[in-house]
Amino acid sequence: MPITIEMPKLSDTMTEGTLVRWIKKVGDNVAVGDVLAEIETDKATMEMEAFDEGVLTEIYVQDGNKAEVGQKLALLATSLFLQTASRQPVPRLVLRERSCSAT
Repeated sequence: MPITIEMPKLSDTMTEGTLVRWIKKVGDNVAVGDVLAEIETDKATMEMEAFDEGVLTEIYVQDGNKAEVGQKLALLATSLFLQTASRQPVPRLVLRERSCSAT
């Protein structure tokens, strides 16, 4: 199942933040603890770390844009999701013998 990466609440007074820049790009592998992006609050610029592993598949908020706390920033596909999504159904061919009766 894909994991939604949301704007974190980095302080008690924070209601929105600016996504200064993405460190990881779409298609990059992400491990727990990797820095995903830099977030600027009203008090400081902080690094946003990954809590899950997978592949960054989509980015919804681009560099320099503001986002409210809890707003969807990006999507991380877990390795289990990627394995399931990449499986294609194998077509089955069923042969049946037909009897032809001569008249």
